[in-house]
Formats: sequence, C-alpha cells, structure tokens
Amino acid sequence: MRHPGALMSRYATERDATEAAWVADPPTSSDAFKLGDEAEARWLTLVTDAMAAKAAPDGRPMIVRRLWRGWDSAAGLTIPPARSAHPRNLRS
Repeated sequence: MRHPGALMSRYATERDATEAAWVADPPTSSDAFKLGDEAEARWLTLVTDAMAAKAAPDGRPMIVRRLWRGWDSAAGLTIPPARSAHPRNLRS
C-alpha cells in the first residue's frame, strides 16, 4: 500500500467490525473464506479508486517506487502508469 495512513481509513472501520463479529461468533471456515474474499475485493476497490483519484499521494521515496515497479513487473503485476489529463494525452 502506497500511503497506509491515508488509505487504511477507507476500510478500517469495516475491517475492525468484521474482526470483532468473528471473534464474538466465529463463522465456519468456508464462510470465513467467502466473506473474507468479498471484503478484500471491496477494500481493494476502495484503495485502488482512491489511488487513481490521487486522494492519497504516493509519498514513497523515488528509489522505493522504482524498486516496487521492478518487483511488480517481475511478478507480472505491471500496471500502466496513469495518464495525465494533458490535452496531448486525450487524443485518440
């Protein structure tokens, strides 16, 4: 996660409530995996949307960003860089 302080708040309340509910009344393993996968997908969308909207700037040092780009690429997780709204980028 690029900016945990800014991004975690987008899902922490739901995560904490889920954890508390599961401690009080644990779901079955199959239900836990199903519900966990659904929650993770929602949270990932929240974080990804926030990053795309630049709601959480990437405050990592350049060297760290470069290292992660390399690791992501090696893992096949390359994400195309966001294009700015500059007019030259909006041409078809």
